[in-house]
Amino acid sequence: MKRIVFNCELLTDAVISQNTATEGSQRTLDFIPGNNFLGIVAGKMYSKLNGPEQYSVFHSGNIHFGDAHPLLKGKRSVRIPSSWFTPKDSKQEGIYIRNFGESPDIQLEQMRNTFIVVNDDHSYYKAEIEKSFAIKSAYDSSKRKSENAMMYGYQSLKRGGLWQFEIVFNDLVSDALINNVKQCLEGKVSIGRSKTAQYGSINITVHSDVELVNPHPVKYQQSYVLIYADARLIFFDDFGQLTLRPKDVGLKTGRINWEKSFIRTFQYAPWNGRRQARDADRCGIEKGSVFYVENIESELPEIMYVGEYQNEGFGKVLINPPFFQCDPVNGKSAYYCEGKLPVDVNASRLMDNSTLPETDSLLLAYLRNKKVNTSIHDSIYNNVNRFVTDFGGKFKGESFASQWGTIRSLAYEAKDMKTLRNMLFDENGYLYRGVTAMQWEKAYRRDVFEHFFNQQSKIEAIINLATEMAKLK
Repeated sequence: MKRIVFNCELLTDAVISQNTATEGSQRTLDFIPGNNFLGIVAGKMYSKLNGPEQYSVFHSGNIHFGDAHPLLKGKRSVRIPSSWFTPKDSKQEGIYIRNFGESPDIQLEQMRNTFIVVNDDHSYYKAEIEKSFAIKSAYDSSKRKSENAMMYGYQSLKRGGLWQFEIVFNDLVSDALINNVKQCLEGKVSIGRSKTAQYGSINITVHSDVELVNPHPVKYQQSYVLIYADARLIFFDDFGQLTLRPKDVGLKTGRINWEKSFIRTFQYAPWNGRRQARDADRCGIEKGSVFYVENIESELPEIMYVGEYQNEGFGKVLINPPFFQCDPVNGKSAYYCEGKLPVDVNASRLMDNSTLPETDSLLLAYLRNKKVNTSIHDSIYNNVNRFVTDFGGKFKGESFASQWGTIRSLAYEAKDMKTLRNMLFDENGYLYRGVTAMQWEKAYRRDVFEHFFNQQSKIEAIINLATEMAKLK
């Protein structure tokens, strides 16, 4: 077997939609599926190959096009396991792995929707994926203006992010085909939606190119193993239908204990570019899910591919990865959080300011501060746009326009967020008085606004929201 690891940098924002619908707000995935890289190679190679070669490269599963995950401190991150829980009480610390161990006498909540990089010293870094949001309109070329009632919301992965993926070739793939696949991917290419507009430009480079010796099977001493889904998994039952409860996950022995497993699912309809139509819906098990398999008797490798559509990035699982080390009594993890890192942090990009001239250090500090302020403003605009999109319909009407104007005036007067909270949400505050209170109690208007308020740290966010909501008719 041979594995080639690639790094890719987003030169522009990239829209990797969660579904193929064209109406409504388009939300992006937080990873880049392997079928994007399969599509790049197919677009350049498919017509140049004969039938057997086409089957070998694109349909047989001899080549696994892996998903791209954020690259943090020089390492490919992994989706946080679904069985990781953390105390709700901020005074409590630690991570509890709920596949085994007695439930502690504290309230826990599941950790979701983030990626981590684990270190040998049992520390790990966590990163939220940076995303952007924009509203676009269709263009009417005959009238040279935007088309009426044709507005689209696009959420996208933010440009500048560094990502990493791998392609694994089995021994049946010739060296010539391997080199052709590598050449098709290297350089600037486009992925995702709206590639002909402003989105989807990435640059791919080879990170490493190594021969893989077939992993030596390991005999586990315990009677169970934890199987972690590093990729999405899709299974068929005995009748050829999609199933979310497979009999096994590629093991010759053992039984899945569903009560101790933590499974999340997904569903989407893939778009077939060749036929310009959607294929049948795919339902499967989301990456980060954890299977608890009992009564293991056979020897197992550390990495396996299971299920269907392995050529498109599905099917990769890790067996007993090190980040499941914990106290077997209460399930408390041996790993601890080292902090959060932005998605574009990479060891090769970190600079030592001590080696720079003083003027360069000052300039670098100014640029870093400028970037932080820009990031804060982008976050405010994204949150406001999301609120307007999701809840704008609750506040349409002339009376609400004036009320939002009053909220904006109060925000200008307040010296900080605590003062503004008292002005708005105190028992004698603006939203609890007279006719205004009656209108804001209906349809949970006050609740959704207070939830938005609690997530903000800057008064500018409330001013911006009030301005935008006052424009609704």
